[in-house]
Amino acid sequence: MSSTINIEFNLKDYVEIIPISVKGRITSIWITEQGIKYQVRYFDNAKIEEHYFYGDELKKSSNKRSPLKFVNSVKEKNNVD
Repeated sequence: MSSTINIEFNLKDYVEIIPISVKGRITSIWITEQGIKYQVRYFDNAKIEEHYFYGDELKKSSNKRSPLKFVNSVKEKNNVD
């Protein structure tokens, strides 16, 4: 008997962790009897966290930042006008 496993996210995909509204990155995929779990690496209060989540707890995200936001954040950090 064969069955198909549907993987929703790929390794290194950026995702949002829905219950805590935090962005992270898929670091591993674990196929269990309870379902597919995705290990996500993310930052929480400047601390690196890494936990497993089910696919319905995640949604695809982008890690892209607008160039203007990046420039402004650098200026603020360096107190430049």
